Amino acid sequence: MKSLLQTIIGLTVMEATRLEDTQSTYFEFANAALAVFGSMKIFPEGTNLENIVGDEIKSFSDDDPSAVTIEFKSNSKIIFDVVEAEDLFSPERICYRNLNTNPPIYDLIKQIDDFYRS
Repeated sequence: MKSLLQTIIGLTVMEATRLEDTQSTYFEFANAALAVFGSMKIFPEGTNLENIVGDEIKSFSDDDPSAVTIEFKSNSKIIFDVVEAEDLFSPERICYRNLNTNPPIYDLIKQIDDFYRS
């Protein structure tokens, strides 16, 4: 699954939205989308989701068993604590779709248990 999530690198953020009621952040790209569930911290301090619209993803990591880290070309970084949010209504922590790949990635889902097995 890790290699498929790496296909997000190089995509430019067209829209970024945080939904506090579901503890989720939704990113839209050209022919692709990503949703990450969990608490979120953005760096450097003072950066917000509006600042990353138009920015390109430089790296994506879910190697840490409790976190997902996305870094951008502007050197902004978002860290999601995906394990802390165990009280979420569903086990999904990452939902990803990328129609730019060959073959297209329609529904890649990483659940909470996948992080515990990492």
